[in-house]
Amino acid sequence: MKYVLTLVGTSLMTNYLAQKEDPALKKQYERYRHKRASEYDLNKDDIMRIKKKLAQFARGNDQASAEVKSLGKLSDELQDELSVYLLASDTINSRLCAEVLHGALAGSLEVHFTAHNIIVGLQVEDRKLFAEQGMENLFKRIEEITGGYYGNTVMNITGGYKAAVPLLTVFSQINHIPAYYIFEDTEALMKIPLLPLAIDWEIFDVYADIFRGIEKGGGCVDNWKAILGRIKPEHRESMNACFEAEGNYALISTFGRLLWNKHKARLHIFYQNHLAKRGFENDPNYQDSLLKLFDENLVRAKTENKNGHLVLDLGNSSPRIFYRMRDGSFYIYNYYPRHNELYERFINSKSFKSLDDYEPFELQIMKK
Repeated sequence: MKYVLTLVGTSLMTNYLAQKEDPALKKQYERYRHKRASEYDLNKDDIMRIKKKLAQFARGNDQASAEVKSLGKLSDELQDELSVYLLASDTINSRLCAEVLHGALAGSLEVHFTAHNIIVGLQVEDRKLFAEQGMENLFKRIEEITGGYYGNTVMNITGGYKAAVPLLTVFSQINHIPAYYIFEDTEALMKIPLLPLAIDWEIFDVYADIFRGIEKGGGCVDNWKAILGRIKPEHRESMNACFEAEGNYALISTFGRLLWNKHKARLHIFYQNHLAKRGFENDPNYQDSLLKLFDENLVRAKTENKNGHLVLDLGNSSPRIFYRMRDGSFYIYNYYPRHNELYERFINSKSFKSLDDYEPFELQIMKK
């Protein structure tokens, strides 16, 4: 099965208006296109009338929207079952389109859309809000959905805001996620090739204290000139790409936060709970196994989804590591030294819902 992350725009509404003379809906479309999703319930009666018209338009219509059209093409291209996650922007129109599409696609695909998939701050009226919250919240939601394992994930960037596409493309490249898009006026499904990117990870090692300090301060500083004075000339271009500065004030950019979180995942830092700790106590060689969790290629090849749990399966008589990612760090919530009856019972007794079910976690650092 492939997990398809699909941004939702408003092409369902614009396609409807292109085919039908409906002055009332056109006026409503303009009224709600920039209103925040938090105002949805204040306009519920109006929205229900819009949804009824759009639901009729979308039913059985494989050209109803960019999302519907691209998902049909993806299904043909991937030749696999799809589990689709609709991700709406922080507007009334995007939310109501996502709700209509959720209902229209449910008969043919496994489709997911909840209030958690409305990305707060993902709008284009306020550029600062978009950069500081919208994209960051989008990346966090993707991490929550996938658990930080992208081996069976596909990005569908056909719909949604085009302003998000460049950063989503970078996100896809860094995490080795195939990204697809289709132009509405063509039949061609395009795949963005995964490139052998070379990232200067050295700056995150050299200036880790700067990144950690800014992260603890909420992502911004008011002594940027003093910090710049600590940065070697050969590193300034790379560091400037990670921050947005104005005078003596600076904040870590969406791009910088994305790379910093990825860097943290490369370090030997993790969080454990009591279940994991108990499993480690039963395996004197557990650190050798945990080190493999920081091998990105091995994790991509050996992770399996078991009833919603992400399990790094290291072999027939080797350990099973239950993990998720949160804010770029590994959270290990169970550990079995080998495949046995207790391992099977844990998987089958309860599907994974949230890391909150396995708290509390403690920070751990392994020596390299």
